[in-house]
Amino acid sequence: MARTLLGSLAAVPILLAAAVPSAWAQAGGVTVTVVDPTGSVVVDAGLELRDLATNTVRKARTQEVGNYRFVNLPLGAYALSVSAPGFESQVFNNVVVQAAQTTDLKAVLTVGAPTQTVQVSGEAAPLIATTVNSIGTTVTTAQVEGLPLQGRNVTQLTTLMAGYTGTWNGLPTAAQGNNVDGVVSSTSRMKFGGNATPVVGVRLENIQEMTVQTDAMDMNQGFGNSAMQINMATKRGGNAFHGMLFEDHRNAALNANSWINNARRIRRPALILNDFGGNFGGPILRDKLFFFGSMAIQKLPSGNERNTNVLAPSAQSGVFFLLVAPMWPTSFWRAQRVATRK
Repeated sequence: MARTLLGSLAAVPILLAAAVPSAWAQAGGVTVTVVDPTGSVVVDAGLELRDLATNTVRKARTQEVGNYRFVNLPLGAYALSVSAPGFESQVFNNVVVQAAQTTDLKAVLTVGAPTQTVQVSGEAAPLIATTVNSIGTTVTTAQVEGLPLQGRNVTQLTTLMAGYTGTWNGLPTAAQGNNVDGVVSSTSRMKFGGNATPVVGVRLENIQEMTVQTDAMDMNQGFGNSAMQINMATKRGGNAFHGMLFEDHRNAALNANSWINNARRIRRPALILNDFGGNFGGPILRDKLFFFGSMAIQKLPSGNERNTNVLAPSAQSGVFFLLVAPMWPTSFWRAQRVATRK
């Protein structure tokens, strides 16, 4: 029985991140449009976008057309505050930013004192994005952690998107591409077998979310060499400590034997799999410096059984039996046919 021990101290290494827009994140964006009760745009309205995980604050003001776009945002939940002279302030408590996606918000300000605040609760991401024309589906953190997978391969979840029928929206395998945190993870130019699965090992417990885009991508998403892109974003640290433990266990007692093995009275192959580990992240300096790390170990002692065909013991000793079908004379068969006709 062969025994193997595969271990990796950091399927994704320990990452340190300062409270600035992350250079390694597969970033998203937020577009804000501010209007008054009549629908006219509000110019020079103050915008303040705060990352709920790290308390990082980004400030801006609406332009001549009454809107502004925040770009290169790490994934996660944000709070957006909108204010303008002569209007009540408005706060969106939960603005969700997803990988390679743009979240559109429209703030309708009410005439009043700026000291009064209108709270907008609930998820602020719209059902239809109006500022981008890309076609894609996002697999969220809850889906990544909650859906069962064979072998903990996170790219299997991409087959759940609408339009998948063995390929993505009918695109050829040569059009596939993928990246992890904005870095191309399958660099082969010869993509006849497809590039849906990254060459770099991506652990399930390290992925925060995954977006599959199949059309209308810009150079930042398709990188100029694919028409279908899988964007994977890893988790990050924040002001709150967070982590998880996992264990994937399989053994021969939980498996059924094959029909041919049962017919030959061969026992089922031995299998004992333990795939375990976890991750942990949190603050080093609150609001300034954070960390995230993971560990994964796989123990897989197993065995292989091979079958072959051999001669019977009598044949091995030189004794052979030849079975010959009886050969009747042609006249006999003719006579039998004549008798049948009579």
